[in-house]
Amino acid sequence: IYLRIANPDDRVMALDVSQVFELEGETLVYSAAREFQYDGVDIEVCVFYDIGDEELLPGTYYVDLYMDGEHVGTTSFSLR
Repeated sequence: IYLRIANPDDRVMALDVSQVFELEGETLVYSAAREFQYDGVDIEVCVFYDIGDEELLPGTYYVDLYMDGEHVGTTSFSLR
């Protein structure tokens, strides 16, 4: 599963810009990823992103999840 976090400036937060995956012929940078084994049974999966020295800006952040070559979820949160 790939996690992409876009900050209020619409920049994908990534500690290493070489962290990429392919989606519909496009190369996308991701913030964090997690590999897990799915056996057809519901499981809980957490993906963490360590901001390192990156500054968190006030505003709205957008979070997208991708799995098996598909966009599977989106959400947002705001920081003041």
